[in-house]
Amino acid sequence: MSQTYRKLTRSDDSGFTLIELMVVILIMGILAAIAIPTFLGARTSAQNKAAETDLRNLLTSESVAYTNGQNYVNATGLVKLDPAYTKELTSTTSASGTTTPAAVTVAATASTATTPAFVCLWEQSSSGTYFGVEDVATSTSTTTAGTYYFGNGSTSAPSCSATPLSNGFHSSATAAGW
Repeated sequence: MSQTYRKLTRSDDSGFTLIELMVVILIMGILAAIAIPTFLGARTSAQNKAAETDLRNLLTSESVAYTNGQNYVNATGLVKLDPAYTKELTSTTSASGTTTPAAVTVAATASTATTPAFVCLWEQSSSGTYFGVEDVATSTSTTTAGTYYFGNGSTSAPSCSATPLSNGFHSSATAAGW
C-alpha cells in the first residue's frame, strides 16, 4: 500500500519549463504582430467608409433640394433638410481651405449660361483622407451632367471653387474609386 501511495504522490512534473514558457510567449508575439496591422487597416477603412456615407447622404439631400427648387442649397439650407449633420456642416464657402477632420464643406453655385449648376461636397475622414462628391445638374460644352466621386488621398483639401472639368474631376483631385 505504501508503494502505491508513493507512486500517486510522486511529483516529477511540477510545472512548465522556462523553454516551454518562452515558446508560448514567442507564438503569442508572432500572432500579435500579424493581427495588430490588420485591425489598424480595418479601422482606417471604417473611418473612410463613414466619410463616404456622410457624403452620399448629403448628396441625396442636395438632390432633393435641386429637384424641388432647381437650386442647390448651402450648408444652412442643407442643415434644414438633414439636421443630423448639423455638427459636420461647418462652412458655406467653397472647399478651398482646410478644416479639422470630420468636417464637411459645401460649395454651391447657381445656374447661369456659362457656369452649370453644381454642388461640391468634401469631407476629411478621421483617418485624414479627403473624399468628395460633385453633382452637375446641366451639361455645357466643357462639363457633362452627372455625379462624380473624387478623393486625393492626401492631407490637402480638394478645390471645389472652379467650374467642374468635363470629366467631373477638378485638376487637384484624382478618382478615388469609391
